[in-house]
Amino acid sequence: MKHCHCSDVIVEEWQDLATEDILHAHGAIYDKPDYDESREEVDLDELPLFDEDGVEIRIYNREGFRVMRHRPVRFYKCGALIDLERIHELFQGHEDAYGHVHNETPFWVYPLAFSRKMGNVKSASVMPNFCQRLKQIDLVIRPPVDDDAMDTDDENDDVQIRGAPVLRPLGSQIYNSLSHRVRNEAKFHAVQLGMVTSTFAGSTATTVHGRRHWERRLRFCDGGLPHVRFNHKVSGPGQPQALRFENTYTLDVFQMDPQHRNGL
Repeated sequence: MKHCHCSDVIVEEWQDLATEDILHAHGAIYDKPDYDESREEVDLDELPLFDEDGVEIRIYNREGFRVMRHRPVRFYKCGALIDLERIHELFQGHEDAYGHVHNETPFWVYPLAFSRKMGNVKSASVMPNFCQRLKQIDLVIRPPVDDDAMDTDDENDDVQIRGAPVLRPLGSQIYNSLSHRVRNEAKFHAVQLGMVTSTFAGSTATTVHGRRHWERRLRFCDGGLPHVRFNHKVSGPGQPQALRFENTYTLDVFQMDPQHRNGL
Protein backbone atom coordinates (compact mmCIF):
# COMPACT_ATOMS: atom_id res chain seq x y z
CA MET A 1 0.00 0.00 0.00
CA LYS A 2 1.26 3.48 -0.89
CA HIS A 3 -0.16 6.83 0.27
CA CYS A 4 0.18 10.24 -1.32
CA HIS A 5 -1.13 13.37 0.42
CA CYS A 6 -2.08 16.48 -1.57
CA SER A 7 -3.07 19.88 -0.18
CA ASP A 8 -3.87 23.28 -1.60
CA VAL A 9 -0.97 25.55 -0.69
CA ILE A 10 -1.46 29.30 -0.54
CA VAL A 11 2.04 30.71 -1.00
CA GLU A 12 2.91 34.18 0.21
CA GLU A 13 6.62 34.10 -0.63
CA TRP A 14 8.77 31.98 -2.98
CA GLN A 15 12.50 31.36 -3.13
CA ASP A 16 14.16 30.59 -6.48
CA LEU A 17 16.52 27.61 -6.52
CA ALA A 18 19.98 28.03 -8.05
CA THR A 19 20.43 26.42 -11.46
CA GLU A 20 23.71 24.79 -10.45
CA ASP A 21 22.02 23.15 -7.43
CA ILE A 22 19.28 21.70 -9.65
CA LEU A 23 21.77 20.32 -12.18
CA HIS A 24 23.99 18.92 -9.43
CA ALA A 25 21.04 17.05 -7.91
CA HIS A 26 19.40 15.79 -11.11
CA GLY A 27 21.88 16.01 -13.96
CA ALA A 28 20.10 16.36 -17.29
CA ILE A 29 16.78 18.24 -17.28
CA TYR A 30 13.93 17.70 -19.77
CA ASP A 31 10.85 19.59 -20.88
CA LYS A 32 8.45 16.60 -20.65
CA PRO A 33 8.03 13.39 -18.59
CA ASP A 34 9.82 10.22 -19.68
CA TYR A 35 6.70 8.65 -21.23
CA ASP A 36 6.53 11.44 -23.83
CA GLU A 37 8.73 10.39 -26.76
CA SER A 38 9.01 13.98 -27.97
CA ARG A 39 10.74 15.22 -24.83
CA GLU A 40 14.02 17.09 -25.20
CA GLU A 41 16.80 18.16 -22.89
CA VAL A 42 16.63 21.85 -21.95
CA ASP A 43 19.16 24.49 -20.99
CA LEU A 44 18.00 25.92 -17.65
CA ASP A 45 20.08 29.06 -18.13
CA GLU A 46 18.03 29.88 -21.23
CA LEU A 47 14.64 28.61 -19.99
CA PRO A 48 12.45 31.20 -18.20
CA LEU A 49 10.69 30.20 -15.01
CA PHE A 50 7.23 31.35 -16.23
CA ASP A 51 5.53 31.47 -19.62
CA GLU A 52 3.77 34.51 -21.13
CA ASP A 53 0.63 33.80 -19.05
CA GLY A 54 2.55 33.68 -15.77
CA VAL A 55 2.32 29.89 -15.47
CA GLU A 56 5.40 28.02 -14.27
CA ILE A 57 7.17 26.10 -17.03
CA ARG A 58 7.54 22.56 -15.74
CA ILE A 59 10.76 20.59 -16.02
CA TYR A 60 11.55 16.90 -15.38
CA ASN A 61 14.54 14.75 -14.51
CA ARG A 62 15.82 11.74 -16.43
CA GLU A 63 13.41 9.38 -14.62
CA GLY A 64 10.43 11.55 -15.57
CA PHE A 65 9.70 13.15 -12.20
CA ARG A 66 8.94 16.84 -11.95
CA VAL A 67 11.74 19.07 -10.66
CA MET A 68 10.91 22.23 -8.71
CA ARG A 69 12.72 25.43 -9.70
CA HIS A 70 11.51 27.44 -6.70
CA ARG A 71 10.16 26.55 -3.27
CA PRO A 72 7.65 28.20 -0.91
CA VAL A 73 9.13 29.83 2.19
CA ARG A 74 5.94 31.42 3.59
CA PHE A 75 2.69 29.55 3.04
CA TYR A 76 -0.33 27.87 4.63
CA LYS A 77 -2.27 24.77 3.64
CA CYS A 78 -5.96 24.03 3.31
CA GLY A 79 -7.99 20.96 2.48
CA ALA A 80 -8.74 19.81 -1.07
CA LEU A 81 -11.82 18.14 -2.52
CA ILE A 82 -12.33 15.93 -5.56
CA ASP A 83 -14.59 17.21 -8.33
CA LEU A 84 -16.54 14.04 -9.14
CA GLU A 85 -17.67 15.46 -12.48
CA ARG A 86 -14.04 15.38 -13.68
CA ILE A 87 -12.75 12.33 -11.83
CA HIS A 88 -12.91 10.26 -15.03
CA GLU A 89 -9.88 12.21 -16.28
CA LEU A 90 -7.71 10.38 -13.72
CA PHE A 91 -8.75 6.99 -15.09
CA GLN A 92 -8.61 7.72 -18.83
CA GLY A 93 -6.64 5.48 -21.15
CA HIS A 94 -5.35 6.13 -24.65
CA GLU A 95 -7.39 7.07 -27.69
CA ASP A 96 -8.70 4.20 -29.77
CA ALA A 97 -8.72 4.06 -33.58
CA TYR A 98 -11.88 6.19 -33.66
CA GLY A 99 -10.51 8.98 -31.46
CA HIS A 100 -12.50 7.91 -28.38
CA VAL A 101 -10.94 7.82 -24.92
CA HIS A 102 -12.25 5.20 -22.51
CA ASN A 103 -11.62 4.57 -18.82
CA GLU A 104 -9.02 1.85 -18.27
CA THR A 105 -10.55 0.67 -15.00
CA PRO A 106 -13.96 0.99 -13.28
CA PHE A 107 -14.42 3.40 -10.40
CA TRP A 108 -17.17 4.45 -8.01
CA VAL A 109 -17.91 7.88 -6.55
CA TYR A 110 -19.34 8.76 -3.13
CA PRO A 111 -20.66 12.36 -2.90
CA LEU A 112 -20.46 14.01 0.53
CA ALA A 113 -22.72 16.43 2.41
CA PHE A 114 -25.40 16.54 -0.31
CA SER A 115 -22.94 18.26 -2.65
CA ARG A 116 -23.63 15.69 -5.41
CA LYS A 117 -20.29 16.42 -7.08
CA MET A 118 -17.71 16.57 -4.27
CA GLY A 119 -16.61 13.50 -2.37
CA ASN A 120 -14.61 10.27 -2.32
CA VAL A 121 -13.58 7.82 -5.02
CA LYS A 122 -12.83 4.10 -5.05
CA SER A 123 -11.45 2.05 -7.96
CA ALA A 124 -10.77 -1.59 -8.76
CA SER A 125 -7.24 -0.72 -9.88
CA VAL A 126 -4.69 2.07 -9.63
CA MET A 127 -4.89 5.13 -11.85
CA PRO A 128 -3.17 4.74 -15.26
CA ASN A 129 -0.37 7.19 -14.41
CA PHE A 130 0.48 5.25 -11.25
CA CYS A 131 0.05 1.94 -13.03
CA GLN A 132 2.71 2.90 -15.54
CA ARG A 133 5.22 3.48 -12.73
CA LEU A 134 4.34 0.16 -11.15
CA LYS A 135 5.02 -1.60 -14.44
CA GLN A 136 8.43 0.08 -14.70
CA ILE A 137 9.34 -1.07 -11.19
CA ASP A 138 7.98 -4.54 -11.85
CA LEU A 139 10.13 -4.99 -14.96
CA VAL A 140 13.24 -4.24 -12.91
CA ILE A 141 12.53 -6.60 -10.00
CA ARG A 142 11.18 -9.54 -12.04
CA PRO A 143 13.54 -12.52 -12.20
CA PRO A 144 15.11 -13.09 -15.64
CA VAL A 145 14.00 -16.18 -17.52
CA ASP A 146 16.59 -18.93 -17.95
CA ASP A 147 18.11 -18.46 -21.41
CA ASP A 148 18.37 -22.22 -21.89
CA ALA A 149 14.60 -22.53 -21.53
CA MET A 150 13.91 -19.89 -24.17
CA ASP A 151 14.22 -20.39 -27.93
CA THR A 152 15.19 -16.92 -29.15
CA ASP A 153 16.62 -15.56 -32.38
CA ASP A 154 20.19 -14.32 -32.52
CA GLU A 155 18.89 -10.82 -33.26
CA ASN A 156 17.26 -10.66 -29.81
CA ASP A 157 20.21 -11.95 -27.80
CA ASP A 158 20.72 -8.51 -26.26
CA VAL A 159 17.13 -8.42 -24.91
CA GLN A 160 16.75 -9.89 -21.43
CA ILE A 161 13.50 -11.84 -21.08
CA ARG A 162 11.75 -11.37 -17.75
CA GLY A 163 9.37 -13.73 -15.97
CA ALA A 164 5.80 -13.25 -14.72
CA PRO A 165 4.84 -10.02 -12.89
CA VAL A 166 5.64 -9.86 -9.18
CA LEU A 167 4.14 -6.41 -8.48
CA ARG A 168 0.39 -6.28 -9.17
CA PRO A 169 -2.07 -3.38 -8.60
CA LEU A 170 -5.19 -4.18 -6.56
CA GLY A 171 -7.11 -0.95 -6.13
CA SER A 172 -7.10 2.70 -5.13
CA GLN A 173 -9.05 5.24 -3.08
CA ILE A 174 -9.18 9.03 -2.89
CA TYR A 175 -10.56 10.67 0.26
CA ASN A 176 -9.76 13.31 2.86
CA SER A 177 -7.30 12.35 5.61
CA LEU A 178 -9.72 13.64 8.23
CA SER A 179 -11.94 10.62 7.54
CA HIS A 180 -9.63 8.45 9.65
CA ARG A 181 -10.39 10.57 12.71
CA VAL A 182 -14.19 10.46 12.45
CA ARG A 183 -14.81 6.81 11.55
CA ASN A 184 -14.83 3.87 13.94
CA GLU A 185 -15.13 1.48 10.99
CA ALA A 186 -13.88 1.50 7.43
CA LYS A 187 -17.19 2.52 5.83
CA PHE A 188 -19.11 4.99 8.00
CA HIS A 189 -18.83 7.43 10.87
CA ALA A 190 -21.38 7.96 13.62
CA VAL A 191 -23.43 10.70 11.93
CA GLN A 192 -24.12 8.38 8.98
CA LEU A 193 -25.54 5.47 10.98
CA GLY A 194 -28.87 6.92 12.12
CA MET A 195 -27.98 6.42 15.78
CA VAL A 196 -30.52 8.91 17.15
CA THR A 197 -33.37 7.68 14.94
CA SER A 198 -32.76 4.04 15.83
CA THR A 199 -32.56 4.96 19.53
CA PHE A 200 -36.02 6.50 19.41
CA ALA A 201 -37.43 3.70 17.26
CA GLY A 202 -35.89 0.96 19.40
CA SER A 203 -37.77 2.01 22.53
CA THR A 204 -40.70 -0.12 21.38
CA ALA A 205 -38.62 -3.25 20.74
CA THR A 206 -40.22 -6.41 22.15
CA THR A 207 -37.60 -9.13 21.49
CA VAL A 208 -34.56 -9.73 23.69
CA HIS A 209 -32.21 -9.09 20.77
CA GLY A 210 -34.04 -5.90 19.83
CA ARG A 211 -33.95 -4.59 23.41
CA ARG A 212 -30.21 -5.25 23.72
CA HIS A 213 -29.56 -3.49 20.42
CA TRP A 214 -31.63 -0.51 21.58
CA GLU A 215 -29.80 -0.36 24.93
CA ARG A 216 -26.42 -0.22 23.15
CA ARG A 217 -27.60 2.67 20.97
CA LEU A 218 -29.07 4.41 24.02
CA ARG A 219 -25.77 4.14 25.94
CA PHE A 220 -23.92 5.53 22.92
CA CYS A 221 -26.20 8.58 22.67
CA ASP A 222 -26.07 9.13 26.45
CA GLY A 223 -22.29 9.41 26.11
CA GLY A 224 -22.60 12.03 23.39
CA LEU A 225 -24.83 12.66 20.39
CA PRO A 226 -23.28 11.74 17.03
CA HIS A 227 -22.98 15.30 15.74
CA VAL A 228 -21.38 16.40 19.03
CA ARG A 229 -18.84 13.56 18.88
CA PHE A 230 -18.09 14.47 15.27
CA ASN A 231 -17.55 18.12 16.15
CA HIS A 232 -15.11 17.21 18.94
CA LYS A 233 -13.06 15.07 16.55
CA VAL A 234 -12.74 17.72 13.84
CA SER A 235 -12.33 20.81 16.04
CA GLY A 236 -9.05 22.37 17.03
CA PRO A 237 -5.84 23.27 15.19
CA GLY A 238 -3.61 20.84 13.36
CA GLN A 239 -6.35 18.66 11.90
CA PRO A 240 -5.24 16.63 8.83
CA GLN A 241 -6.97 18.00 5.75
CA ALA A 242 -4.85 16.65 2.91
CA LEU A 243 -6.47 14.82 0.03
CA ARG A 244 -5.24 11.26 0.38
CA PHE A 245 -4.44 9.12 -2.69
CA GLU A 246 -4.18 5.50 -1.57
CA ASN A 247 -2.88 2.84 -3.96
CA THR A 248 -2.94 -0.82 -2.96
CA TYR A 249 -0.82 -3.50 -4.59
CA THR A 250 0.77 -6.86 -3.86
CA LEU A 251 4.44 -7.77 -4.05
CA ASP A 252 5.38 -11.44 -4.34
CA VAL A 253 8.73 -11.31 -2.52
CA PHE A 254 9.54 -14.96 -3.19
CA GLN A 255 9.21 -14.43 -6.96
CA MET A 256 11.47 -11.36 -7.06
CA ASP A 257 14.89 -11.36 -8.64
CA PRO A 258 17.15 -12.53 -5.73
CA GLN A 259 19.44 -9.51 -6.08
CA HIS A 260 16.54 -7.19 -5.14
CA ARG A 261 15.55 -9.08 -1.97
CA ASN A 262 17.54 -6.70 0.19
CA GLY A 263 14.83 -4.65 1.90
CA LEU A 264 15.78 -1.42 0.09
